[in-house]
Amino acid sequence: MGDIALQDWNAWEHSYPSARVVCTLIVTGLAQVDDGIKVALKEDASSQSERTKTLHLRFVGKTGFSWEPVWFQKKVRCGDYTKVELISPGGLQKTWWT
Repeated sequence: MGDIALQDWNAWEHSYPSARVVCTLIVTGLAQVDDGIKVALKEDASSQSERTKTLHLRFVGKTGFSWEPVWFQKKVRCGDYTKVELISPGGLQKTWWT
């Protein structure tokens, strides 16, 4: 599997007025994949670090030629993460501020 092209990525916390401690961390964007292949993000627990408060997400799927939307969400305590890092199959790492 080669490297992956990424486009229009964003990460943010969505909080609910009734629950100020619990948020949903949402990560969205486009990834270039082979036609008919779905690519997804999976939390990479082996790369997590409490000190840096970075959520590491690894791509699962094949890279290729058409653009597909990718979505990841996780319930977190508000402020748990200050960064989201995407790790592509080719080792490329992109970081977004949440």
